[in-house]
Amino acid sequence: MHEAIANERFEEASQIIASRSEADLVECFEGMDGCSKSSLHLIAAISDTEEATKLCRQLMQKIKNTLNRECLLNGRTVEELDTGGRKVQACVSAIHIAAYSGNAGVVTLLCQDCGVDVNCSSSETLEERPKKGITPLEWAARRGNAEAVKVLLDNKANVNASRTNDGATVLHIAAHEGHVEVLKMLLENKADVNASLADNGSTALYVAAEKGHVEVVRMLLEMKANVNASRTDDGATALYMAAQQGHVEIVKMLLENNANVNASKHNGVTALFMSAQNGNVELVKMLLESKANVNATCTASGATALYIAAQEGHVEVVKALLENKAKVNASCADSGTTALFTAAQQGHVEVVKALLDNKANVNASRTNGEKPIEAARRNHHVDVVKLLQ
Repeated sequence: MHEAIANERFEEASQIIASRSEADLVECFEGMDGCSKSSLHLIAAISDTEEATKLCRQLMQKIKNTLNRECLLNGRTVEELDTGGRKVQACVSAIHIAAYSGNAGVVTLLCQDCGVDVNCSSSETLEERPKKGITPLEWAARRGNAEAVKVLLDNKANVNASRTNDGATVLHIAAHEGHVEVLKMLLENKADVNASLADNGSTALYVAAEKGHVEVVRMLLEMKANVNASRTDDGATALYMAAQQGHVEIVKMLLENNANVNASKHNGVTALFMSAQNGNVELVKMLLESKANVNATCTASGATALYIAAQEGHVEVVKALLENKAKVNASCADSGTTALFTAAQQGHVEVVKALLDNKANVNASRTNGEKPIEAARRNHHVDVVKLLQ
């Protein structure tokens, strides 16, 4: 029977179910991976949802013994499942497998006819940092199985149930994977749009902004997601993360929804600083137009956006910052290094030219007394030395 189901010989499987005793039907087999699986586990994973539902109904109608039913319905096995592009081993029961596989008919039958707990949270991943307390709704949402999500919600699945290890909700999962239709259903069923992870405070908006899911971000903002919610571990906001990842359209959308353009991480790094570091001149200009503080400094070093752009050799960013009144001679608090010094040290000729054109102090030295021209000489940047002489 197990072989017939696994190989999708549905008629043969049905005949076997009809002819076998209850004792035979509840027997498990050991797969190649060494995991014990029941026929119900295999049925729940069948891609043909109509056939899966037929076999599930036929099987459960033959199981009369209470203990046998309990074992089939709640017994767990180990399956290799996809968690956002990464394969992991996970402990799952039949309803988790059905939800993951998009078998809405099997999910309905298990919940309505067999009394399986729609919020069964016995599933967990088997990895170094396991994800625990995973519900069928999370597995369905992770795969974007909208029909299965609808069935689960119709059967009173807790839309705000969270994992026990990190507090992730189904909304987080749908936002991370970019499943717009699923996200819409969850929000319509009163998912908490501002729920945050227990371990770092990330919201669904933060996650979607990081992944670059434009439509998800738009939908969350329409549902009044807190645009300025920050992570508890480092203070980063959705705007910061979208800027770091270079998601221009999302940054624009967040700014239009009153994102704090000068919000910074705990170390003082802003969205402008990250955009300057990455050389994203389009984002730099957009943030400056939204009144980003061009001279904001990192708390530890005192570095500005101009400094980091000069260090990385991003000449167009340097020019944009200077046009917006960046302090050309601002120096890092920890070393006294200016934008000109770091550009000279790195050999960025065009950046050095731009800084000199804007009255950079050619004699400004670091706290150790070293001047830009000396740094250029030390690193054999002949063209830079000529500019500084």
